[in-house]
Amino acid sequence: MRLVMAEQMGVNLMQSTFLPDLNEMHEEQQKQQQRVAVIRDLEEDYLLENQKQHQQKPVEMQKNTTRIVSFDKLSPEQKYLAAKGIIRHNDRRKFWWDLWIIFLALYNCFFIPVEIAFEPPKLEQSILYLVVDILVDIFFILDIFINLRTTYITNKNEEIFDKKKIAIRYLLGQFTIDLLPVL
Repeated sequence: MRLVMAEQMGVNLMQSTFLPDLNEMHEEQQKQQQRVAVIRDLEEDYLLENQKQHQQKPVEMQKNTTRIVSFDKLSPEQKYLAAKGIIRHNDRRKFWWDLWIIFLALYNCFFIPVEIAFEPPKLEQSILYLVVDILVDIFFILDIFINLRTTYITNKNEEIFDKKKIAIRYLLGQFTIDLLPVL
């Protein structure tokens, strides 16, 4: 009805300043659809590229994990290395061993100063104290040998299983700190 009235008055609605140009709206819609299509193409390319990277490097991703692993869940190759005397840095048994060594270090931190400062005669004559002291020293010596066989992670996130590299790194690094409690 309004359209008929406007035509009778001689007003062309397409040229009116109150209504947007339909051609411009159509062009804007086409541009918007093209932008959406380009974005979808980019997303698809990105997803495809990520899938290719994950398919090419599944082994690398497994190497980079640093979670605690039980012996039962190791691969045959890792079990072979364990049979050769190599201990993985994230082995659950190594974790508990390190906690035990920390406890023994705390024991030494308490009893050595007491022994030196007060020289209690009963403590030095006690067979139990002598046996515990010798056992603590034996555990610290065992810790040195265990650390000589424990893998480590490089800056490139690679786990090193080579006995020589492990020994060199340990001897040049933490060995002197581990040797002091034994002396």
